[in-house]
Amino acid sequence: MVKFAVKSLIFIIPFLLIIAVEVFIDPFNFFFEEKNPDMLSKKDNMANKTNPYLYKIIEFDRHPNPTIILGDSRMDELNPVKFLNEANEKVSNLAVGAGTIQDAIEILKYVSGEHEIKKIYWGVSIETYNGTRLRNRATQSIEIRKSFPLYLLNRYTFSSTLLICQSMLSHKQVDLYKPPFSKEEFWQNQLDLSARYLANYTYPDNYYSELKQISEECLKKNIKLIFIVSPTHVDLQKKIHENNLDELDKKFKNDIQSFGDVYDFNYPNVITNDRNNFNDPFHFKDSVSNLIVREISANKIQYSKYSPLVK
Repeated sequence: MVKFAVKSLIFIIPFLLIIAVEVFIDPFNFFFEEKNPDMLSKKDNMANKTNPYLYKIIEFDRHPNPTIILGDSRMDELNPVKFLNEANEKVSNLAVGAGTIQDAIEILKYVSGEHEIKKIYWGVSIETYNGTRLRNRATQSIEIRKSFPLYLLNRYTFSSTLLICQSMLSHKQVDLYKPPFSKEEFWQNQLDLSARYLANYTYPDNYYSELKQISEECLKKNIKLIFIVSPTHVDLQKKIHENNLDELDKKFKNDIQSFGDVYDFNYPNVITNDRNNFNDPFHFKDSVSNLIVREISANKIQYSKYSPLVK
């Protein structure tokens, strides 16, 4: 019996040590708000990139704002500080890279169940408003957020803890997800990626129904629902025509106009015609981000096609 207990203890000790380190590092700030600027930078660079859903949800629960941003990496470029500077609007950005509409729906369900939401800026595109883009990565992160044991026993906390420890020991930032391409190669890679999404496009009846229901709930609760169609370079816009989706693109924009206000930046214009405004066909530079925030926060129409909600 004693031998069994000793063997069990020897077996358990490594797991207890790992959990102790996870609690000490706390990569997603589950237990405490990080006050050390250097450690906060490490967490933002590593944990936030390992699982941005979990990182952002925990941060929002600690510091909720009545206005939220949903969407993918394009919406993630909209800095809340800019909203505060432009319109004195307190905003939390819950957009995540490669986020789907289903991800945004799940995040919205969670945060609106826990906090009072007054306005939603929601980034959508024909690539995401797509019946074949059904991936849901948000639900798992929400479940982890709700559970102390799950937080300590999931791969995201473990891997983020290891990365942060590596950075602390080496005194260097660990650079995650750096594209292994030149800028020109990455530009073409992103065009090819979009072509694959659009080649498999199907009309999203499921998203239409869910967004319609969300729109109705927002009207009942007096929540302002605003959709943003982010600017992409005209090289990317051409893929819509090349895949014979012009009519479905119009239907997509008609659909979202029936759900909420729409700011559509994604058409040939002075922004989207200029390659210097973009890091790649999908992602605009910070100067364009400033223009978007200024326009949507103050409703000063300059570059977008604005459509108020069609009731």
